[in-house]
Amino acid sequence: MSLETSEIVYTDGFDPYQRKQGPRKKKRWTIEETLKFYSVLSSIGTDFSLMMKYFPGCPRKVLKKKFKNEEKFNGDLIDRALKNMLPMNDALLEELQNATEDTKSKKLLASSSAANQRRNRASGQIQLANVRIQNSLAREEAIVQEEIFTMEVADNVTIQA
Repeated sequence: MSLETSEIVYTDGFDPYQRKQGPRKKKRWTIEETLKFYSVLSSIGTDFSLMMKYFPGCPRKVLKKKFKNEEKFNGDLIDRALKNMLPMNDALLEELQNATEDTKSKKLLASSSAANQRRNRASGQIQLANVRIQNSLAREEAIVQEEIFTMEVADNVTIQA
């Protein structure tokens, strides 16, 4: 087959088998946002549609992806947050929101190097673990106080009888 007898194929550059992908904007979660995520997760659970209320401008898909990533890398923290559900604390949520806003404004003023980001991530994980430990200790203390109260009530009932 020679070039003269071959069939001419015209293309307009459109290939239906390739997907055009624009630049992806990958947003890194700050320490404060991650703490807020765990706090909301521990009070709401995995209802990502409801979580959107506490993360304005953050779509459900991003929240679910954050959950999946945290589950993959910090599965024990996710399990503890879901097992030890806490009632929503508006003061804590407000404090976390203010911390998130402060962090965003600081990031606009100065950029940090990759080493600083790794150091911040490590310290944030330690802070997150400390918050979780404090929450679990508070729960255990409440359980002990409740048991002491029930034992006192039982003792009073037996004494009166």
